[in-house]
Amino acid sequence: LRLRRIVRENHNSTVAQIALMFYRPGDTGLAGHGAGGMSAYERSFEKRGSAIRDPDDNSNLLVSAGHNQASVYDNENCGDHLDIMSHFQLPGEHAFRSCCWVRAADQDAVFAAAGDDKLVHLISLAWTREIRVLRGHSEAIVDLQPHPTEPRLLLSVGNDQTVRIWSVLSGQCLCIYNYNGSAARFSPDGLSVFVGSATGEVRQWPVPKLSESRQEPLVFSTSDSNLV
Repeated sequence: LRLRRIVRENHNSTVAQIALMFYRPGDTGLAGHGAGGMSAYERSFEKRGSAIRDPDDNSNLLVSAGHNQASVYDNENCGDHLDIMSHFQLPGEHAFRSCCWVRAADQDAVFAAAGDDKLVHLISLAWTREIRVLRGHSEAIVDLQPHPTEPRLLLSVGNDQTVRIWSVLSGQCLCIYNYNGSAARFSPDGLSVFVGSATGEVRQWPVPKLSESRQEPLVFSTSDSNLV
């Protein structure tokens, strides 16, 4: 085995999550391989070794979250090490517990990070700053997941016994599942959400059609779910 990458930076604490940016031009969401399938992931390189890519192709990026820091790295253009591109730090001792990439703007790479401060922070690499804060959870947020086909939607799991779906464009909470979840994932088609709990059970809820025109979020209870 050959060590291919050396990360020259340290959170000096437990790394809670690492997320790769899978979007490339032509993708309909964050989980696909582009309109051209896996062939869209083939790379051409300059003589100096830098990858040739479209201006809005950010698939060389990865973000890590640990303690009160989130760091973004270039995974492709820096030889045998990951080069840190951007760094975001929470004030105080609040820790991040989860992070993921979202599609909040064209020609920009935006990631979401959340944890003990009960907020979802949306961070723009183009602007190198926080562009939006999603407020609603009353306890720590333990998991974040992007929607696989609808770029504007983001899922969060909180210790306040709610699982929420947000619009990253408006900042609205569009849907609430009242359940004491510990982790969640969308189905590949985005029509269902699966939520696991500390008791070991997994439940499935439908994802309704969601609109920012509603004044209040849709609310679902355990009785609206199926036990997997």
